[in-house]
Amino acid sequence: MKFSFYIWMFYLIILPFYVMPSGTPQMADILGVLLVAIHIKEIVISATKNDFFRYLIYFTFYTLFVGIFWFAYLGDPELIQSPINYLYCFFFMSSIFSYFKDPQFIKITMYAILISLSLQMALWPFIPYQGARVQLFFNNPNQLALWALCLLIFSSALSLVHNKKTIIFPIIYLLSSFAIFLSASRSALVGCFVFWIVFFFKSKRNFISISLILLLLIMFVVTTEAINFEDSPLINYAINRLSGENISSDSSLGGRGYDRILDFPQYLVLGAGEGGVEYRFDSPIELHNTFLTMLFSYGLLGFFFFLRSFYAIASGATKYILILLLILSMHLNAHMSFRVPLLWMTLALLFYAKEYLKASKPT
Repeated sequence: MKFSFYIWMFYLIILPFYVMPSGTPQMADILGVLLVAIHIKEIVISATKNDFFRYLIYFTFYTLFVGIFWFAYLGDPELIQSPINYLYCFFFMSSIFSYFKDPQFIKITMYAILISLSLQMALWPFIPYQGARVQLFFNNPNQLALWALCLLIFSSALSLVHNKKTIIFPIIYLLSSFAIFLSASRSALVGCFVFWIVFFFKSKRNFISISLILLLLIMFVVTTEAINFEDSPLINYAINRLSGENISSDSSLGGRGYDRILDFPQYLVLGAGEGGVEYRFDSPIELHNTFLTMLFSYGLLGFFFFLRSFYAIASGATKYILILLLILSMHLNAHMSFRVPLLWMTLALLFYAKEYLKASKPT
């Protein structure tokens, strides 16, 4: 097995352990940089090999241009942090993309994800009480939600290119869904619900296998009284979040920064860049929406490049891949999450799965 496969495996396992502040490199990024360093050739080759990569590299270099412009004008290094991170994410994604066709890579990825999720669930009881919204070893619950949602979609897309039937994928789906439940993220919970609706009725085999697993879990919980449903603050909080009874004060348009686009429309031409929102826009928060952030921060041209990469996934895709992309987009519509390498990897795998299924279709 290739040395880079081991690096990738350990990357996935230690990814959920955040030791640095949000927005800064974490432990797993050391391995990510190592993967980039040993795959320079693959990165150069894949940079413009298809529309998905082509428009993402256009987007990445345009964000660098905007970030450098505002850094030179305002002298704030924060304005180039996100563009540099996007460049890292693109390189990281490119270094792994060529391995999606390798059955050994797919196999080790399956087990690494399973180990990572199982380790988090095994350690959860030993973590001090974190409140109604659990974050495990992340810095906040929304990071946990994004990680779990990406793993849910990533593993589902991986199953489309895996030629052998295995129980591992349904187990990953259940563990990912439980992690989303722990985070109590509304957008992730809704996306998870949509995923299970589609998955259950995708085939009779899925319906029977998952029903049996759920039945066994319910029997275990009921017989052992492992969970007190009436007194569980986590369950009640998650239900309240979905029902809208526990809506936070930041759910308004102004509270999520959406009014910034109307207040400063002049930035839609070039883009405002990312950073310095306190002194530039008199606001303590960034836009809580990935799509609107790209529009405001990188203008119409950057937004076009960004959307065009999503279109490259959706164009010619099966209904199932479109649903997976929609689920991910629902979460991006509620949070600014594009700085996470795993998200880029998930989008790349959705694109690869689409191309794989098109090539496998009988002519």
